[in-house]
Amino acid sequence: MSFEYWPWWLGGLALAALTILFRFLTSRTLGVSGSWYRVAYWRQQREQDKTAAALTQNQSATADALMAAALAEFGEDALSEITGNGADDDSSRAATKGPAATPWTAHLLFLACTFIGAFLWSVYHGNFHIQFELSAVHSQLSGAGWKTLFVLFVGGLFVGIGTQMAGGCSSGHGLSGCSNLSVASVIATVFYFGTAALVSLSLKALIS
Repeated sequence: MSFEYWPWWLGGLALAALTILFRFLTSRTLGVSGSWYRVAYWRQQREQDKTAAALTQNQSATADALMAAALAEFGEDALSEITGNGADDDSSRAATKGPAATPWTAHLLFLACTFIGAFLWSVYHGNFHIQFELSAVHSQLSGAGWKTLFVLFVGGLFVGIGTQMAGGCSSGHGLSGCSNLSVASVIATVFYFGTAALVSLSLKALIS
């Protein structure tokens, strides 16, 4: 069975739904490179989470001590006049507290599902097969065998460095950032796809 791409409008709707669903489930913007980073540095992320939790506990203890001192000095009536709703400040603390950090296991699950979903889709349509050689154009430019693997490794390395320097990848900037009308994301996306189109046309002219 021959493989056919989805129409552009259907792919756009699917990507939009994925972006919205990811934000709804994790309270975070979608970003594949960011998920890779959190999975690769899960030990450092765990230590950072512990430090942040300890700092939050210390802040809560300090706030409770200040509240107790204020109550002892001025009484609950004075505090009620300031807050307008009694001495209970739990709601105000919850309002100022940011969203909880997404655990690295959630990012791992997201990345795993991208591979599992692609695998199941290809098997369902009868297009799954293992192929070590890429297209004829790629082989013409970079060679075959170990040369292909070397080029892919170096290319992936540069992509990883670039996405960290840019603060996101085509999904983080192109999907999440642009949908949030981020100027930085719009600029990054223009350079992403503009460079890709320029390189593609240049290679096409080179090998033709």
